[in-house]
This record gives sequence, C-alpha cells and structure tokens, in this order.
Amino acid sequence: MILFTSSSNLVHYLFQGVLAPQLGYAVWALGLGFSSALLGRLLSIRVVQRLNHPSIMVLTLGASLFLALALLVARSVGAPQNWRFAPLCGGGGGS
Repeated sequence: MILFTSSSNLVHYLFQGVLAPQLGYAVWALGLGFSSALLGRLLSIRVVQRLNHPSIMVLTLGASLFLALALLVARSVGAPQNWRFAPLCGGGGGS
C-alpha cells in the first residue's frame, strides 16, 4: 500500500510541477531505500534467531509507534490550535 500511495503522490507532484525529475536523485533515493530495507530485514532476522523470540519484533514496532504518538501529542500540545475553516480556493469573497 505504501508503494502505491507514494507512487501516486510522486506522479501528482510531478504533474503539478512541484517536483523536478532528477535522475541522480531518484537513483540515490532508490538505492538508499532498498539498502535500508534490506539491512533492516537482515538485522531483524538475526535478532529473532539470536533471541529465539519472534515477538520481539512486535514489541519493537509497538514501542516505535507509541514513541511516534507521544511525540505527536507533545508537539500538538505546544502548538496553538486553530480550528477555523479556510476557504479552499484562496478567495474570500463570493459571487
């Protein structure tokens, strides 16, 4: 799902002109993403085999999600809340 979502966002931003396609950057990002995913997968296999406890991965994922939630709450508590609706098209008047 992440692949499809990020790909559709990439195409959208390319058509909108927000992103300029640069082959060097794309190759670098693809290589970094692939190598990071491979390293993470190999490391997780080694940790599970060494500890002989597969639930350690579930615990690690839960802890990282909880940390992300705590950081999000801490950031939103310090920020002023603005619950007003803004006009979608940037115009203030009506015709």
